[in-house]
Amino acid sequence: MLCGLFDWHQILHLGGLMKKLAALFLALGFYSPSTYAAIACTGNVSLLALSPGNGIVQVSNGFGVWYLCSVSSVVNGVPTESCKAVYSTLLAAQASGRTMTMDFDTTAQCSQLGNWAVPNPIPYYMQINN
Repeated sequence: MLCGLFDWHQILHLGGLMKKLAALFLALGFYSPSTYAAIACTGNVSLLALSPGNGIVQVSNGFGVWYLCSVSSVVNGVPTESCKAVYSTLLAAQASGRTMTMDFDTTAQCSQLGNWAVPNPIPYYMQINN
């Protein structure tokens, strides 16, 4: 039915600029901001704690205190070896006084991820900045 609405012969023979614009609009039609949403929370590691009872790593870089993982058991889907690397990275950032960026796959603001809570979602990437 749609084939009768358009003169496909003319559309397929569009000029170079029109072809590029048509491709752009087609690509934008498949783009969904919520699918690709991510935020980066950057700040100094002002609090870093390791709970002796359960090995939970607690951190704040200015947006609240977050429970990220545990060095003694799998928490939030993070294996213990990965959590040890997370703790080491956070400790290095704090000791050097450099800022830390944590990336989250969400549309929420950094301050909306909670305080004294597990951020939902947990960060999928962390880095120490220059």
